[in-house]
Amino acid sequence: MRKKAKKHCWIYIPEYEVRAFETYMEEMAAKGWYPEYGGMMNTYRFRSGEPKKCRFCVILLSNSSIFDSADGGGSPELRREFEENGWTFLCADNIRMIFCSEDTAAIPPTVGIYEDQFYNALGKRALYSAFPSNLMLTALFLFDLVLLAKSPYTFSSVQSLSVIPLLLYAICFFFTEACLAFFLYLSVKKKLKRGTEIKYRKLSTLRRMNLVNNIGFVAALLVFLSGNLQPMTFFMIAASILGIAIAMLYSESFRSPMNPDLRRL
Repeated sequence: MRKKAKKHCWIYIPEYEVRAFETYMEEMAAKGWYPEYGGMMNTYRFRSGEPKKCRFCVILLSNSSIFDSADGGGSPELRREFEENGWTFLCADNIRMIFCSEDTAAIPPTVGIYEDQFYNALGKRALYSAFPSNLMLTALFLFDLVLLAKSPYTFSSVQSLSVIPLLLYAICFFFTEACLAFFLYLSVKKKLKRGTEIKYRKLSTLRRMNLVNNIGFVAALLVFLSGNLQPMTFFMIAASILGIAIAMLYSESFRSPMNPDLRRL
């Protein structure tokens, strides 16, 4: 059976969980899939290649925003430094640059001269991006829960009652993510001052969280199709579905700058 040339994957890995993301890339490379585009609505596009054991390194871009274009390929200086040390540049989006090496024992330059820049970017992403966005989503779902609780029809409808546990889960999930992002920022500050190690979540932990999220998303979709939702919840679920669809279409029309040497992988 002929292998597909490309495939899309959807998985939630917070941008600051770089170690889990690197592990995910290594698992995909071992199956013969290499990243070609990623980042928007947690959708990633991979192209097929020869299955190999590779070491990946993900670099966060500290001075980028969601409005930046990936056409520049990230930081030219950082890319040059990695390539001079035997790493291959794969692709870049508006959040990060992805490099790989066929030497599984290779040490990325971030361990040396770029270490402070790496951790500063990590801290900024956690504090100024992940923390406020998750806090805002917590507030929105909490507001919707309050509206639902005040509705005189909530407790007389099975569909309306089924929304309550979904909202409670969403509130707990996004509030927990906001707290974890803030605690990671504090860990980064300690790392830069005292050299203490940062504890990242394992990919297996994030996979279990994704499984629960997918179950919750399917349940929310079923409630969504029933038509018994508060306007805010209806809008957010509809926006999520539309966002994922747009991300898939966008990734098909967008190609991140790639090193020609990648064709040999």
